Amino acid sequence: MTRDLPQSSLAEKKERGAVWHLIWLLCLVMVGGCGYHIQGNASLPAGIKAVHVTLFENRSGESGVENTFTNAFIKELLMKTDVQVTDEAHARGFIIGTIRSISVGNLTRSSENAVLQGQIRATMDLSMADDKGNVVWEVKGYSDHKVYTASSSNATDESAKQEAVEEIAGRLSEKLVSAMGDQW
Repeated sequence: MTRDLPQSSLAEKKERGAVWHLIWLLCLVMVGGCGYHIQGNASLPAGIKAVHVTLFENRSGESGVENTFTNAFIKELLMKTDVQVTDEAHARGFIIGTIRSISVGNLTRSSENAVLQGQIRATMDLSMADDKGNVVWEVKGYSDHKVYTASSSNATDESAKQEAVEEIAGRLSEKLVSAMGDQW
């Protein structure tokens, strides 16, 4: 024996379903209209599909940051583009980066003159040349900064600075890869 629902109950159920479909449709339209899109298929300048990324030159005086910045850039490049990172022999483009400076400054101090917050600012240049040596994309003086909580412990303070540098490297890489794709 089947139980029949009253007509008013069926109509209400259909109406609720239609309302939910409309809400989902509006959400999709709003998200699509705001410029959000799935990453991973952006193109590089001159249609280059295989690049060699050299270890970024470190002119900052901060030891080891060249690895942090280079690795963050490669990670972002692989996530946001359809390019392959390869060795020099198979590359059609060559990406060269220079970390011009990393400055550390004090933002706030306590009444006892102890540093409470510091700020790190990094500035870098990046260029890409094709396999004939022609520069097809270049940017100079890209910078970002991060405020971090300082500590009276040297080990903790250095750890906070390193975390700030890693965050800056990630954000700068994101901006640079985006800028590369925006121009083409």
